[in-house]
Amino acid sequence: MSGSPYGGKALKSGMAAFLAGRGASALLTFTAFALAARLLPLAEYGHYAAALALMELALALSSGGLEWVSARVLPEARMQAGGRATVRLLLQIAGLQGALVLATATVVSLAAPLLASLLGMPEARHAFMLAGVLVAVEGIGRLSRDQMLGLLMEQRFGQIAQVVRAGTLVLQLWLSPGSGTAMDANAMLWLEITAGICALMVGTALLALCLWRLRPVPAVQPGWQPPPRRVLARLAWHNFANYLLSLLYGPQIITMLVARVLGAEAVAVYGFARAFADQVRRYLPTDLLQSVVRPALIAYYASGRSFSELSVRLGLWLKSSLMALFPLLVLFTAFGEQGMAVIGGARYAQAWPVVVLLLCGAATMACRRVLELGCNTVLQSDICVRATVALLATPPLIALVLYATERLLPAVALAVAAECIFCWRVIQGLKQRGYMGHWDVQGGVRLLLAWGAASALLLAAQRAVEFTAPMAIVAVALVSAGALRAAVPLSADEGRLIAGWNGRLARLVGSRRVAA
Repeated sequence: MSGSPYGGKALKSGMAAFLAGRGASALLTFTAFALAARLLPLAEYGHYAAALALMELALALSSGGLEWVSARVLPEARMQAGGRATVRLLLQIAGLQGALVLATATVVSLAAPLLASLLGMPEARHAFMLAGVLVAVEGIGRLSRDQMLGLLMEQRFGQIAQVVRAGTLVLQLWLSPGSGTAMDANAMLWLEITAGICALMVGTALLALCLWRLRPVPAVQPGWQPPPRRVLARLAWHNFANYLLSLLYGPQIITMLVARVLGAEAVAVYGFARAFADQVRRYLPTDLLQSVVRPALIAYYASGRSFSELSVRLGLWLKSSLMALFPLLVLFTAFGEQGMAVIGGARYAQAWPVVVLLLCGAATMACRRVLELGCNTVLQSDICVRATVALLATPPLIALVLYATERLLPAVALAVAAECIFCWRVIQGLKQRGYMGHWDVQGGVRLLLAWGAASALLLAAQRAVEFTAPMAIVAVALVSAGALRAAVPLSADEGRLIAGWNGRLARLVGSRRVAA
């Protein structure tokens, strides 16, 4: 696949463009956040934040699982079908998904007064109506710049549109006539809508350019056809149902249970720890690089590779996240109170066990992302739904544990264990249907042992040396690097993949040799 649009060269350039654009847009987004926080009074900022949260929930519900249909079909179409067939298929999916976004936006706008009343924020009804407009603008914009351009491996164009959005918002805030004086949530949402429209126009124009360039590409298999519509409909439904079911035992439900049983202080501890763990998870390779890696892996499987070969690449992607997470796990296990005092102050110092467990939850979520991709690639998405249904007993069990122990830690541990059960059930489901992947369990065990050994070494060292925060960070970095190098978590197959990507990196990381 070296010369294909999803080959190694394309993957490297896509990652570089994505990371560069993500870095620039993150900086601009943070600047916009800081400016908005200064310009909006506290109550108005609450209305603005609630409107954005409503927008994100509406966008998640508006997808209908179609994002996985496009992710599964478009890379294969571009590999096998001609350019015209790919363009036609993309436009059909985009049209259907866009119609769902517009319908959801209409419902949000019409239901804004009712939603504001139900949330106890009647004065925010106009902000919620504007959130409906933002759903339409941002939904169509993300469809073009994040989804379709990403699936065509045109990350450079997608990131240009994203930077335009963030830059336009910062520029508007900076040049706002009321700069230096307070503004209300409605004015801020209009700035968001304007920035979204600019990004929508740029993203749509760049997508149109890509589709125009794609039209003359000849077909490798002139008779190629996408999977039957009933198969794609099941794929969409299974992913949508999986998302809805996962909400029932997601962090929002746990937050409400903790608030009900343990009170506001426990909610503050859990909320802070969860926010930190979520930030870490978003920058793990399984989340950060999903829009680049997902189409490349689907195209790799569609080119005639076996599931065993695909599973090696999925496992390497997962291990890249686990290895990135490793130093943080060592830090908060060995220097828990000290680390928490640095990031959250003394009032959260005792919450370090919760952070450790939620970082373990970030690892299980990374595993979930990888397994969901595997199931959707081989069109066995119902396995994930069945595994999720089995976990619907988690919320009442968490409530029972909270009432019985009146402690937060066992409840968090139960939620993490539920995700582990999900991953195990998915792997077993794949095996039962003949998809025998090369899952390197030994590498995972080695990482667990290395985590324990590194943490034990640093805990023992604290008996002889009093570590300051900078000393602790340096010690964790050195010990983690040594532990990872000694553990050799990568299998021989994974080592060969890295060697094909970058020989120097392969020698640095190392891999286990095949037994003679």
